[in-house]
Formats: sequence, C-alpha cells, structure tokens
Amino acid sequence: MRADGAQEPYELPLCRLSVHDAVSGQQVAVSPLELFDDAAQLGATLGRNPRARVLLLRHFAPEQANDLLRLGAAKAAAAAAGEEGEEGADESWKVLEQDVRGLRSELLEPELVRLAAEAPAAAAAGAGADAVAAGASRFEALRDAWRQPAKAANSLSDVLSQKGVTLVATLEPRRVALELAGRWTDEARWAEEARAVRAKVREAAAAKRAADKARERAAKRGDEDGGGRAGGRDDGLGGAGRVRLRPGVEVWADEADEVADSDTLVMLSKGVAYAGSKGVEPLVKQLYQQALLYIPERADVRPPLHTLVVDYSAVYGTDCPAVDTIVLCADLGERLSWEDHQQFLGRLRRDGTAVYPSMELLRRAALGGGVRQWEQRRRRREDRQRAAVEAVLAPHVAPAATPNSAAAAADGGDATTAAARELLRLVRPGNFTRSDVGRLVLAAALRDLVAPAPPLAGDAATADAAAAAVAEAPERELGVAAVKRLQRWGRTSPVGILERLRLERPGEQRRLVEALEELCVAAPEDGGAAAAPPPATARLLPFAARLLQELANEDLVERPALDEWCAEAERRAGPTGGPPPAAGSAAARGAAFRQAAVRVRDWLAENESDEEGEGSDEE
Repeated sequence: MRADGAQEPYELPLCRLSVHDAVSGQQVAVSPLELFDDAAQLGATLGRNPRARVLLLRHFAPEQANDLLRLGAAKAAAAAAGEEGEEGADESWKVLEQDVRGLRSELLEPELVRLAAEAPAAAAAGAGADAVAAGASRFEALRDAWRQPAKAANSLSDVLSQKGVTLVATLEPRRVALELAGRWTDEARWAEEARAVRAKVREAAAAKRAADKARERAAKRGDEDGGGRAGGRDDGLGGAGRVRLRPGVEVWADEADEVADSDTLVMLSKGVAYAGSKGVEPLVKQLYQQALLYIPERADVRPPLHTLVVDYSAVYGTDCPAVDTIVLCADLGERLSWEDHQQFLGRLRRDGTAVYPSMELLRRAALGGGVRQWEQRRRRREDRQRAAVEAVLAPHVAPAATPNSAAAAADGGDATTAAARELLRLVRPGNFTRSDVGRLVLAAALRDLVAPAPPLAGDAATADAAAAAVAEAPERELGVAAVKRLQRWGRTSPVGILERLRLERPGEQRRLVEALEELCVAAPEDGGAAAAPPPATARLLPFAARLLQELANEDLVERPALDEWCAEAERRAGPTGGPPPAAGSAAARGAAFRQAAVRVRDWLAENESDEEGEGSDEE
C-alpha cells in the first residue's frame, strides 16, 4: 500500500490540516476528528476504506496522539503530584511528543478503531443511554479539545508559509502567482516597481557592455590576466551584467531583457514563481527549477523564492524538500480524484500544513468516497444546520411565544439579542460560519411567511391555517408583508439578528443575496421537470428588488457584495443572445432575479455618486 511514489504511509511526515475560509477571512486548523460528523461516521469510514484509515494517521499531531492514547492525562497527573518518574518513562514521553510516526501502526491505528467502536458497541450490546453517550462523548471531547481559534486570513497571501516554501496548486498558475505577488493590490506602486526593475536591467546591461569593452582593451594591450579571461564572466568584472531581483535571486541582464512582460520580473522580485504546462518564460522555468532543488540550511529561514504556483501537472511531478505548506485552490480541487488529492498531500516532504479552500473538499480529500455519497452527506449536514437554527428561533417567533417567555426574560426581554447570542453559539469556524447562520435566518424568516411549517409556525394545525391564509393573500399584500417581515418576526427583528452576526465582508453579505436567490428561483436540486409548478417561495420573486433594497438600507448588503454576486451570476449565465428560457421555468426565474439584483446594484452606485457629488459641493 503506497501513498505516493516514494514513501510508505507510516513514513510520511506530519501533515497538519487547515481550511482557508475566504468568505469569512479566516484560516481554521482542522484536527483529524473534525473531518467526521460523529463517532458513527468515523467507524463507517474506517471500516469501509482501510487505506484511508492508514493515511488518516499522518494528520495526527504528537500532542493529539498523546491524547488519543490517553497519555496526556497521566503525565499531567504525575506533574501535579510532583513525581519525577523513572528515566524510561521520560524517554517514552520524549518519543511520543517528538516523533509519533514510529508509533502509528503499533498504537494509534488500533486506538482510533476502538474510539470509533465505543458508542456503536455499547448500543449493540443493549447498554443504557448513558453508556452509549459516554462512548460517543470521548470522540466529541477529543474533537472539542483539539479545536483551535481561527486566525485572520483575509486573502490567500495570508496563508503562505513564513519559514519555508509554499506550493500553491490552481488551474491558472500565472494569474494566481501575480495575485500573490500583489499585482492588483496597488496598481500605482506596482507600476513604479516595474519601472525600477527595468531600470536595473538597463543599468546591468550597460555595465555588461562596459565590462566587455574593458576586457577587449586589456586584451589588446597584451594584459596577460585580461587576455586569459577575455569574454569570461568569472573575472574581476564578472559581476557586471547581473541583476539582483531580491536577496538570493540574481539573473543576467540579457536573460531578464528577454522577458517581455515587466510583471514577470516584479513577480520574481517578490519571491514568487510559477510553472505550467505551457506559456512559461525560460527565465521563470530556470528559477523555478532552482527553487525546487533548494535545501534550506536552517528550517526557520524563508527561502529567496518562497512561493511556487503550479497546475495539475505538478500534483504528481513536483518534489521540493523545502516545501512545508501546500495550498489547493478550489478551481483545481473540485476536479481532483481521491488519488489525486493523496498525491497532492504527498508533496509535503517534511512536517508541514495542507491548506484547502473548504471543509467539504478537505473531507473528500482525506476520506475518499463517491460523489453521490458526499452529496448525501452535504444535504444531511445542511438539514441538521437548518434544524439547529430553527430550534433557536422557534421560541422567539412561534405564535405560542409570549413576551414573558423564559428565553426573553433571561436576556432582559430583548428576544433579538437573545436569539443572536444563541445562534452565535452554533458557529464553528470552517464548518458552520456566521454567514451560514445569517443565510439560514434570512431564509427561515421569508420562508415562514409564504410556506409556514412547524416549528416556526407553531404546531401542525396552526401552520396549516397560516398556509391557507397566505395562499389567499393578494400579491400586493404579500409584498408589503415580506418587507415588514425583515423588520419584525414574532418578538424578534431578522435584520437586527443579522446586524448582531456582524456580516461585514462582501463574501459574507453575498451569502444573503444567495439565500434570497434560492427562495425566489426555487430550482429543484435534482434538476426537476422544467414545467413543474414553482414552490411557494417563488412568490417572493416579484419583490426581490424591494427586499434587496431593504437589506441595502440596513447596510447588510452593500455594493461590493452585489458587484461580486452579479459578476458570478453573469459568468454562470454564460454568453447572451441565445433563446430565452421557457416561461415559468427556474431558468426564467433566475434571469428575473439577476435583473432585480442588477437594478439594486445600479441604484446603490447612483446613491454613492450622489453622495460624492454632495461632498464635493460642500468642500
């Protein structure tokens, strides 16, 4: 059983897992147990795929291995009692803490299997609920203990290694390399740096010409030393013609001059190089190969070329001893098979970190499984998350709720604040984010208006009566009620809850637009029949622009978020000019929603222009 072309699974270096949540601007460390919903899923995975079970062990950090083997508590107890312990015990601790790889096959794998089997075994034996819960609780206790606070990571640049080489895999290596080098961060500064690099190249070329003439003159004078080294690059004038792009990265002026695009030279001066199957400049190829062969003298010193951006061809072929961080972009990650993912993880040749764009993709990469299986898991996970959010909201919005309920009294009668606090307790960075919660809150508030159902609409009889009433409501009244629903729902204010969730980034606000789109378009997940009657939530479509405006007025959806959403929607829609979608179809509703979003985006742009004009007049 082999994980890649060179190393056995038990010999692989430690690979810490991490997720870069670009929507929330966070990097989240992921423990191996965080990949599973519960102990039962862990057991099913270990039993179904022995290969994945073995490879999973490489993701356990030494301190996690100690916890799994129940050794951390014993050491802590001994320290608390002031026991020195025997020399042999100290040595065993040293082995466990510093090199867990040698113990993977002997100790960790059986213990992991036992951990997965504890709760199911108790249930199969007819044990009581407490025993079954205890079996599952150890899995949950370890998973909770291994969770770490998320780190701020506003862009891909923030997840790059600060000590070694970072390997970034994407379908567009040149574009991503330029992005990581800061090409579009500050256009004016980049242009100035491009002029400075070109000036260096011209200066080095002039120095080279002057050096060549000096050698020629020395040769004509019969200077023995000069004649012996005429035309060489290793004499006293050998440094002439060299361009120092950054410390440790020097090239010849004639090589740099052959690079037509100044962006490439600036990118290299930032320590970023790329490789692809085609269209790579010879100078970039040369420096990229040098970076692959670089062996750092010290593990804590960042190499001169510290970021290498590659495409699919490098998933199997790149071997760089200095790589301690690998980053997978979503565009390539979605196209990889499980074997491809394992080969990509194998690019780590020393202990390091693998950064994935989403928890969903990381789970697929580490655990394997078919597309249908992961789609079913995704739906079940979303159903659980929706149920958890509705369970928090129900006491505050259901018809039976009263202002004197315990939930409201516990927070001074402010149901909106109480609900927001309870919802924030559901957040798990990387798994279930604040923007996920906000999307579900907005969807629940509006869905409950047009398609009432328990528990938000009370019991079944109450929900049926409300559904019958809304079915008879005129469209105009429904539009007014929808806008009002954003401000008041039961004893809460949906926009108040969203404000308390602090959805400030464009990507987070964009999730609210996506939630409204899902309600209005109501496209069946399985493709459905084109002529199928639209679900009840599609009745919100005529009021989409008014609802978006209401969210914009509350600063919950701002122009950058709508710009992002509209750009993505246009990309999904494809080129214009084709036949219009069938009337009443999900495609037609999607086109209508896009038009509504574009109108609101343009309205926001006009308001910004007016405000800027007023500011200029006042000055």
